[in-house]
Amino acid sequence: PERVRMLASLILACLSALALAQSTDWLFAGPATTYDASGHLFYSGALQSIVKGKSRWFVGSANGGVWATSNMMDTIPHWEPVTDNQPVNCYSIAAMAVAENNADVIFAGCGASTSSEQGTDWNVMSSGDWGGLMVSKDGGITWAMTDFPQNKYITKIIAITDTDLVVSTRSSFFNKTDGGIFMHTATQGWKQTFDQPVFYLQHLAAQKLIVAGLPDTARATFVSADAGATWSDISTGLVFQGTNQLPFYPCFTANAATLFFGALTVNNNFLDATNATVFSRPIASIAGGKDAGTWTPLPFTHQLDDDAMPKDRMAMLADPTNDNLLYVVGNGGFVAYRVEWKTGTWTSMSDKDTPTGLTPHADCRNLHWSDGELYLVTDGGLFIRRNPQSSGGAWRSGSGDLGGMELLSAHWDAAFHRWVGGAQDNFVQVAPPDCSGSTYSFGVVGGDGTVTAVDNTLYPPRMYGSVQFLGVGDTDAVHSRGRTQRRSRRNQRRSSTPVIADAGLAFIQGAEPAVVGIDLGKKGFSNAHCLPFFVQPFALNHLHPDQFVFWANCSVQGSPQQGWWVLTIPPNATKSEDIGLPTFLQASQGDIYAFVAGGHTDGQADPSLLVGLNNTHLHHRSKNGNVLVHPLPSPFAQPVVFLVDSKGDGVVGPVSHDKTVSLAVSPKNSSIVAVCGWQSVRDNRMGADEGIWVSFTAGASFSNLAGNLRAATGTIGLYRPSGLHFLDYSDRTALLVGTTAGVFVSFVDQSPGQWVRLGTPAQFPHIMVKGLSYEHFSDTLVAATMGRGVYVLHNAKAAVLQAVYGKVPLDFVLESSAKYFAPRRY
Repeated sequence: PERVRMLASLILACLSALALAQSTDWLFAGPATTYDASGHLFYSGALQSIVKGKSRWFVGSANGGVWATSNMMDTIPHWEPVTDNQPVNCYSIAAMAVAENNADVIFAGCGASTSSEQGTDWNVMSSGDWGGLMVSKDGGITWAMTDFPQNKYITKIIAITDTDLVVSTRSSFFNKTDGGIFMHTATQGWKQTFDQPVFYLQHLAAQKLIVAGLPDTARATFVSADAGATWSDISTGLVFQGTNQLPFYPCFTANAATLFFGALTVNNNFLDATNATVFSRPIASIAGGKDAGTWTPLPFTHQLDDDAMPKDRMAMLADPTNDNLLYVVGNGGFVAYRVEWKTGTWTSMSDKDTPTGLTPHADCRNLHWSDGELYLVTDGGLFIRRNPQSSGGAWRSGSGDLGGMELLSAHWDAAFHRWVGGAQDNFVQVAPPDCSGSTYSFGVVGGDGTVTAVDNTLYPPRMYGSVQFLGVGDTDAVHSRGRTQRRSRRNQRRSSTPVIADAGLAFIQGAEPAVVGIDLGKKGFSNAHCLPFFVQPFALNHLHPDQFVFWANCSVQGSPQQGWWVLTIPPNATKSEDIGLPTFLQASQGDIYAFVAGGHTDGQADPSLLVGLNNTHLHHRSKNGNVLVHPLPSPFAQPVVFLVDSKGDGVVGPVSHDKTVSLAVSPKNSSIVAVCGWQSVRDNRMGADEGIWVSFTAGASFSNLAGNLRAATGTIGLYRPSGLHFLDYSDRTALLVGTTAGVFVSFVDQSPGQWVRLGTPAQFPHIMVKGLSYEHFSDTLVAATMGRGVYVLHNAKAAVLQAVYGKVPLDFVLESSAKYFAPRRY
């Protein structure tokens, strides 16, 4: 018997060593780009800027760095992430420019250009570090940071020469009012010449003028006649359409003789009350930096924002060959217009204006003109319009294989080797079987993808995905002040063709997947009070994955009770009619932002387990007992939610686009719990409270195990911990966390507070990670990044040991985590 035990130990040790030897690096699993069900237009995630260098085009991704292509005219341009493996500290690109005297010199500025707002203004966003200003002096081959101040939100760059620069900033990371304009010369370096927040600069090179657009003030336009050294107010005549409206996103464009100023505006007393106004004035009226004229509103300005969120953008471009035409793009359903500005005639450039009826992705950002074509960057990537000056021109996608998708969550299908992910502004997406970094995903649920899950106990596995508000908000009427809309219409406008699902929550199953919509609005949860959060939590019970568990703050019986509900979805369900009504599971004390259902307690399977988290307390129910509610050691932020009127309809306005908390529970021991979150959504608060709190007592006590995490990430702002996930071994427990700088790991019961990056920057970019999940049958770790798609790590347990220890300890045996979950049913 002793020899048998020794032989068994040797075999297990060999198997562990073999697993380590086979461990892989992180692999990019796509999407190279994304298309909807018909595949007509490709989406790549949010792009903020586009410029043309000497031999290549460049785009600045909202959270994915700078990309370049040399074959823009191809049907599917090939893009490369040129800031990867470069000595730069920022992937959140907010502005770009090419030096006017040397097209090989390209500048890129950092800032919060994502649409994933968390608070009620521009400063608090799901963005990475604001590292400053970077430059390439060799046509985008190599990049380096300049000595521009860090932690500034750069909004525009004017590169008069490769050394003479004017750069505007909206704010600093820790002070939302600390914006301004900075001027750089070769002899004097950087000097701040203007001390108010600025969102836009326009260089009128022929007149040697620079104009600046300011937010949050009626004195919103200034001019400099000395290359940015001094500034004069030229705001005479600015009266914005609507009541008590001030600009929150201003912009300029100009033709040979006329300067145009446009702005999305908001009533700061009612942040859902947005509007838009476009003005014009002769350039001659500001000659020499003087205010010798007045702004005149165009005869008519079209509505340009149906989101009513002060994170939204517009853009304008004067046609360089026709002084009568102006191109204006907006947000939501107001995509692109050709404007005969003297008469105030606005013509939509989508739908009937095109031979195909296709429309670019909504939520527009910037425009560019080249060789008679109009280039538009939006939250869905790059779109190019032929013959923009008249009807009949077609839109095509320029996104090609640009893998810059922003995802909040992703989970792995172990049978078909693919993922399902929830993408900011770009659907719930599914990758094809045996996906790789070169494959395309496709949208299956329209809207803003949020929460996902996979039941791998079935064959084929059943994938779940939801958009905002668990899809209920996509069928119920919502409105903003002075106008009414339906979210279902808004979300359909995000794509030029419909996606498959007929509801905002669905399961997807099969190699050629069937998509089954689950309309909770028709199952008793139609009131906007019920599912208030943009990222509304749901989970599959770990031990009974047929149980789809969600939290709501109202009851189908009309009770005001808050709590968990369960929807039982039979294994053989193939249509929504196969799914019954939800049943009430457990009351909660207050809202729940994140939770886990099912697990193990005291060494025993515990399908009744519920562990939930809000901003102040942890809820813990085990063994069908009472819910124990424990205060958190540090409060987190409450997410911003829509207001609800007396009819139960939501009022569109600012809303948090992601959870403000993250929760992890050990699958083998429910007493081990980790929490983290945003300290504030009003500002970017800096302090000791940005921690990783771990409890070994089911929430009765917590320890902050952040340790060296801030130093390990190298962040200059906040490292924004998110996507917490436990990985259990036989004798230790690893905690993984996503940050603004990638994925980090610590063994909380061996070396608590000692964090190591999982993967080198060459394997995994310096990118924000919002979600982590682990598929135990295939030992696959999945990272949902906020700007670079999905990354997977196969043989994950061995790879984690390799990262922390450099090797597997000699006495260590790798074992599967499958015993802590439901078994396969095939």
